[in-house]
Amino acid sequence: MKKDGMISFVQKNKVHIISFLIPVILMLIYYIYRKMVPFGGSSLLTVDLGQQYIDFFSYFRRAILHDPSSIVYSFSNGLGGGMIGIWSYYLLSPLNWLLLFFPGTHITSGIMLLTLLKYGLASLSFSWLIKKNSQISGVLIVLFSISYALMGWTIANQLNIMWLDILFLLPLILNGLIKILNGGKRGSYIVWLTLAFISNYYMGYMVSLFIILMFCFLVTDGFVNWKKVRIQSYSFVTSSLISGLLASFILLPTFVSLLQSKAQYTVTTFKWKFDYFPLDSLAKFFVGTFNFSQMPTGMANLFVGSLPVLGSLLYFFDRRFSTRGRIVAGMITLVLFLSLCFQPLDLLWHAGQYPVWYPYRFSFVVGFWLLWLASRVFTNEFRLTKRSFFGVGVILIACCAYIGIRLKRFDNFLTITNYGIGVIFLVAFVVILFFYTRYKKMCTIIYQA
Repeated sequence: MKKDGMISFVQKNKVHIISFLIPVILMLIYYIYRKMVPFGGSSLLTVDLGQQYIDFFSYFRRAILHDPSSIVYSFSNGLGGGMIGIWSYYLLSPLNWLLLFFPGTHITSGIMLLTLLKYGLASLSFSWLIKKNSQISGVLIVLFSISYALMGWTIANQLNIMWLDILFLLPLILNGLIKILNGGKRGSYIVWLTLAFISNYYMGYMVSLFIILMFCFLVTDGFVNWKKVRIQSYSFVTSSLISGLLASFILLPTFVSLLQSKAQYTVTTFKWKFDYFPLDSLAKFFVGTFNFSQMPTGMANLFVGSLPVLGSLLYFFDRRFSTRGRIVAGMITLVLFLSLCFQPLDLLWHAGQYPVWYPYRFSFVVGFWLLWLASRVFTNEFRLTKRSFFGVGVILIACCAYIGIRLKRFDNFLTITNYGIGVIFLVAFVVILFFYTRYKKMCTIIYQA
């Protein structure tokens, strides 16, 4: 009976299980290839992870297991100081408790396990979201989930391990928001948003801004009447406030701590200027565009794969979706892309402080947004119409031509080989979609065979 129950569970959740396992296995193979501890002498402990975070994790184990009094105040903090800021930014991820099972000499292996687990949970969470809220097939769910977990932002920021929780929390928060807007219970949204604030207030702040944009899109896309909008707005606002209040036990002390430290450097005046020409960010959609030189002052890491990019573009030409929904989606897309280069918006996402290294830390929401739009397009009813084909074709040709002409401008992170690979994949997916929509019955028979 137990065996039958397990088989039934696996069959029912095989899409989620595969979505979880593939990113974990891929990254584990990479770590083994690079001879990371415990598979060799190398490790993930580089840059800030090796210079700062490893000490914080060691302190975490010591405080929990041996010296609880140091949780609030520690003489290891300079000449002695409060530890609330350290905990709220670096150490409150619930997954950190796994480190308690790794002795100090093996904590590096524990950090690798945490990193792999967060990759897997991000993919699992996204697959769960789109399976519940879209009509795309199992294969596409897996592909999009892997794209989400392994997008450019994740690879570039995996050493900032305390940020990675937000990747698996964001889909859960959005699913909770969708429940609220459909008149369901508010508990799911409140719990996951509260956990985001507690896990890392910085990422929680960014998600709050993005959730406001998602609320505007979902309400507009599903508009029925203004009475319903008022009810939805009330539920959204009150639920968000409850979440903030529940997390206030850590947010308020953190805010006081910040007033005495980092908040003193918040920018109160800014210039209305672009950091670079907006279209230059398109170069970051090509594979292999992240390297060490991009860490301190590079552009946002936007790579999510060719199919999600193509799907997000097709959304705006797809008449299955309401015109008002597509207009609002276009406005949100414009806001997100301007945020990648327009200084006031960039500062807003970063709570008024320019990042020191790892710029455009909020860009994970751009990848999420593109994947969300694409997941709405590739359903069984999808057809690549002539209008969509030519519209998206013109955009892709123009964008690729722009990057190709200015390739020397991006030679510090985009090689001609990677540029060519990106163009080939885009063309290949357009051709595949073209033939699939015209010979769908034949493709379905081949797929089922």
